[in-house]
Amino acid sequence: MAPAVALSAWMLLTDIPAPPRRLWPLLGRTEAGFRRLGDAAMRVLPPDDRLALGILYGQHRPATLGTFFHCLLVTVAALGLMRTWDFDGRCLPMVLIAFGFLALAVSGLYWPLQLAHAAARPYMAALPLRRRWHVRSDATAVLGLAVPFAAVLSASLWRDAAVPAGLAAAAAGSFLSLAVVLRVPQLFSKRHAVVASTVVAAGWTFAAAHLIAT
Repeated sequence: MAPAVALSAWMLLTDIPAPPRRLWPLLGRTEAGFRRLGDAAMRVLPPDDRLALGILYGQHRPATLGTFFHCLLVTVAALGLMRTWDFDGRCLPMVLIAFGFLALAVSGLYWPLQLAHAAARPYMAALPLRRRWHVRSDATAVLGLAVPFAAVLSASLWRDAAVPAGLAAAAAGSFLSLAVVLRVPQLFSKRHAVVASTVVAAGWTFAAAHLIAT
């Protein structure tokens, strides 16, 4: 699925015509190759990381796919605005705002991870595990979904909008840090998670814009 989505996004943002039908089998083989590569990568990951990824991409696959397409839509819209504005000085603040939306989207995955850990707590309590052992692996799984979008937008800032590499990297780092920080408001209160996360993301984004874009 990933190659097909990437090709569709590229066609939306460029003038490349649709590929001939004879190339679609090649796309299918490429997707199978990506799947085998993913399986090989899973085998070398630590057990807690494999567990977190299994929860997201196995038990809660619809929510994860929905988050992926949400992030893809935000990224495509941000790239389209950058092109519409001819990659002028408005691009960096706009990308920081897009990073805020992306962080809110991916942080929603902390809740299904927490539900899975809560359901397995009686079993996991019998194992010799450190307290809050799953916090790092949960953040790693969430960041694994966020990193590609951070890379695409920050690379576009550097390559197309002539933003210095340090500023583009700082913007991406701010986004990834926010995605980790939002775990706290997402899990602090189920009733107020959306409001609390939005307030934190808005404050973080404005602070980052003040420090990075000025």
